[in-house]
Amino acid sequence: MPGSISSNITGNAATATALQNARNINGVSFDGTADITIADNTKIPTAGGTFTGNVTFQDNKILRFGTGADVEQYWNGADFYTDINGGGNWFIRDGNSSNATRYTFDVDNGNLTMTGTLVARDKEFLIDHPTKEGMKLRHGVLEGPEHSVYVRGKLVDSKVIELPDYWTGLVREDTITVSLTAFGDHNEYWVEKIEDNKIYIKSTYGNVKCFYHVFAERKDVDRFDVEFKED
Repeated sequence: MPGSISSNITGNAATATALQNARNINGVSFDGTADITIADNTKIPTAGGTFTGNVTFQDNKILRFGTGADVEQYWNGADFYTDINGGGNWFIRDGNSSNATRYTFDVDNGNLTMTGTLVARDKEFLIDHPTKEGMKLRHGVLEGPEHSVYVRGKLVDSKVIELPDYWTGLVREDTITVSLTAFGDHNEYWVEKIEDNKIYIKSTYGNVKCFYHVFAERKDVDRFDVEFKED
């Protein structure tokens, strides 16, 4: 018998330890001798990852959150929408302050709560007109050079205005001002003193019948510069 046999054989081998010619799978060489890991920096794996470039959604393509599409965001070509379909609140938190909540949107009722200062050129409220069907009612917000609060009311046969009990912790007492207006009969009124969260009134004539309007500056917030140079 000869010492060796040389011949071409075609077909599939029952077993093999390696491919005759290795193949590249997504840029990774594979010859069958070992497992390989496929890495593709152009795709984010389902387990999560980090985007290093821009992500562009076409118009009306939706970004969804939650197992039941609880939150959806999309751009329709003219406006940007956030649909919170599951109800509840939308919180915007400060990640640098122990996740302190800065804004809370009450989606069900349309309420916004914030912990800072709201700055705007003008402030308005807009409601359905209370007496004219099909009309709207718009009012502007009264403005001034301070953060102030007020109470108003009517005195009849009394010479003492009792301020709300919480004013002792809310306002600077030395900023309290009082306006008094007689009604029914002519009279002259003035403030005798402000003491123990009460305003004592005196009058030229005995009977007291007047409206009062009391303003005071809040002390729980900082005062601000009314006029300043823009940064």
